[in-house]
Amino acid sequence: MNLKELKEGDSAILASINVGEDIKKSLLLNGVCIGSLIEKNYSPSFAKLCNISIRGKMISIRNHDAINIEVVKFSEK
Repeated sequence: MNLKELKEGDSAILASINVGEDIKKSLLLNGVCIGSLIEKNYSPSFAKLCNISIRGKMISIRNHDAINIEVVKFSEK
């Protein structure tokens, strides 16, 4: 499952990040790394952005980059 397919309010663990080096560096500087727990927030379709929360930060990622970020859905049950 990729990050764009995740539904609003769902939590997931990042499995792989297959984006360009410049974007990967920017994500790493914001705390987005493999094994991190993220939560998808409201992402309006007209903005073409995927909004996530990670460690208390809200980060927006372009949809064409979010497709290349693999996640594993997380359940607290």
